[in-house]
Order: sequence, then structure tokens, then C-alpha cells
Amino acid sequence: MVFENKKYDLGMQYQLKGILKQIGRVTNLAEDVADAVLILATKHST
Repeated sequence: MVFENKKYDLGMQYQLKGILKQIGRVTNLAEDVADAVLILATKHST
């Protein structure tokens, strides 16, 4: 894992942690949008 690799200093590890958290937020948002689209498609198909 990135944080167990000693070739990255603490500053780089902290930056990578922030980037990974942002990626996680984006994927969560994409999942929420997909759920909303599915709900809307289901409502409009009946």
C-alpha cells in the first residue's frame, strides 16, 4: 500500500491521502447520480 512504502516522505503521503479521499467523494457522487437516474427512469417508464 502507498502508506506502507517508505520511499514516499510524509508530505507526499499526506497529499496522496487527500487525493484518495477526493477520488472517494467523486465515486460516491457518481453512485448517487446513477441511483437517481435509475429511480427517475423507473418512474417515467410506468
